[in-house]
Amino acid sequence: MGMFSSFFGKRRLDIDNDEQLLKTYNWPLMVKRTIQELHGISGAIIYDKIVDDNEINLLKGFLSKCNEFINEWPLSELNTILNEILEDGIVTDNEI
Repeated sequence: MGMFSSFFGKRRLDIDNDEQLLKTYNWPLMVKRTIQELHGISGAIIYDKIVDDNEINLLKGFLSKCNEFINEWPLSELNTILNEILEDGIVTDNEI
């Protein structure tokens, strides 16, 4: 009998009622997938060695979309840095 079979017996997982259990079990994979997506976005941003407003907005939108992972590194650090950069509404070359 597998781990889930012995834990749940004959009960089947119900995605609505067991959402928290499924999220807890899959959390590390969900975080990893989000960080991999950030890695891809970052690669695209630095490819041309120019960071423009659209790319900054892309990062802001990405962080907003994955808000449930915002306390996970490196998302937490990127969020802090991005908020500091955008605090005054002006992005300078030194900040990039």
